[in-house]
Amino acid sequence: MTDEQLGKIVRAMLDYEINGVLPEFSEPIMQMTFSFVRSNLDRDREKFIERCQKNAENGKKGGRPSKTDNFDSSQSDNIRPDYQSDVDDTDAKKKAIKDRMKNDPDWNQYL
Repeated sequence: MTDEQLGKIVRAMLDYEINGVLPEFSEPIMQMTFSFVRSNLDRDREKFIERCQKNAENGKKGGRPSKTDNFDSSQSDNIRPDYQSDVDDTDAKKKAIKDRMKNDPDWNQYL
């Protein structure tokens, strides 16, 4: 198939999909090619319409209900009493890692 024929097929696909116009080709290879493409376009259009209808039905149902907040503030003391945050020493950890990397000859090239 030449580039010119391919261009005609693409234009025919667009015209068929947008306007519903069936093209008429004089060359058998173009007719055969478009018949394969047409069946895919028709199948995909049907799937799209079905999906749109399902989405519309689901939208009429109102969507997912809101979540309720069942958190009791008295439970917050029992979550992890032994937990200590590492936020304060993050910079110290980064510095320690960087110092170790400086002393390692394999990592020295990346610093």
